[in-house]
Amino acid sequence: MVAQPIEKPTGAFVLSLIGGILGLIIGIVLLLIGVAFAGVLGYGGYYGYTAALMLFAGLGIWGIITAAIIIASAVKLNSYPLEHTKWSAIILVFSIIGLTGLFGIIGGIWGLVWKPHTVETMAGPMPPQPITRICTKCGRVIDENVKYCPHCGQELS
Repeated sequence: MVAQPIEKPTGAFVLSLIGGILGLIIGIVLLLIGVAFAGVLGYGGYYGYTAALMLFAGLGIWGIITAAIIIASAVKLNSYPLEHTKWSAIILVFSIIGLTGLFGIIGGIWGLVWKPHTVETMAGPMPPQPITRICTKCGRVIDENVKYCPHCGQELS
C-alpha cells in the first residue's frame, strides 16, 4: 500500500512562490542600483569597482540566488506534498536569510504545519489470489493443490 495525497498545500505554495518572485525582483533591482551607482559615482576604487557597486551587486546576486532556491522549493512542495516538511524548511530558511520577506516566511511556516490527507492505494498490480475449489463430498472450500480433502478425506481429481 502506498499513501497518495488527496490535496496539495496550495496556500503555502502560492505564498512561497510570491515570496520567491518578489525576492527575484528585489535582487534584480539591487543589482541594477549597484550598476547605476557605479555609473553615477564614477569608476574608482579597487579594479574600477566602487564600494556601492560591490555592496548592491552582492546583495542583488544573493537575493537572486535565494529567490531561485525558494521558487524551486515551492514547485517541489506543490509537486511532492508528502515531502512538505523538507521543502517548507528550505523555503523558510532561505526566506529568512534572503530578501523575500514576509511572504516566503509565512509560506514556509504554513507548509511546515500543513497536514496532508492521504488515501492508501495499491503500489502495482493486484497480487494473484489463491485458486480454491469446493469438495464434492462435504462442500467445504479447499486449496487447489491438495489431493485429498483435509476435512472429509475425499480423493479429489
